[in-house]
Amino acid sequence: MDLITQTPFENAPFSRNYYYRSLGELDAENIDIIKTTGKKHNFIVNVSKCNPKIGDPENHYDVDFYPSIAGKHAVVQYLMDKFNIDRDHTFAFGDSGNDLLMLNSVKHGYLVSNATEEAKSKYKHHTNSPYNRGILEGLQHYFKE
Repeated sequence: MDLITQTPFENAPFSRNYYYRSLGELDAENIDIIKTTGKKHNFIVNVSKCNPKIGDPENHYDVDFYPSIAGKHAVVQYLMDKFNIDRDHTFAFGDSGNDLLMLNSVKHGYLVSNATEEAKSKYKHHTNSPYNRGILEGLQHYFKE
C-alpha cells in the first residue's frame, strides 16, 4: 500500500499528511491497518475522503498523522484557554472529515455546502452555501438571533 506525501505539508513540524489512492474493496482493510499502525506509535490518525472541490485528487483519501497535542481541535482549545473564551462563543467551519474533531470542539460548528458527502453524513450542521459564503451564512445565522 502506497501513501503519497502531500507536498504542501511535507515539512510541517507536527504532522505528516498523505494521500491514499482508493483500491476499492481493499480500502476498509488498508485504512484499518493505517489507523492501527498510527495508534501503536501514539499518533492521532485521521483518514477521510478527499474533497476534489477544493483541489484534492479524486478517488483518494486524506491520511493525517499528528500527536494528540496537535491538530485543529488542539489549536481551538489553545485559543480558548489563552484568551479565556467560553465554548459558547466559539465557531469553526470545515469542508471534510479532517475537520470533524475541530467542529465538535466548538459550540457553533458548520460544514460548508462544498464539504464531502462523507463528512456531511457524520456531522449534522451544514450551510447551504459553499466556501466563504458558507462561513458568512453560518455567522449571519448566529448573529441575527
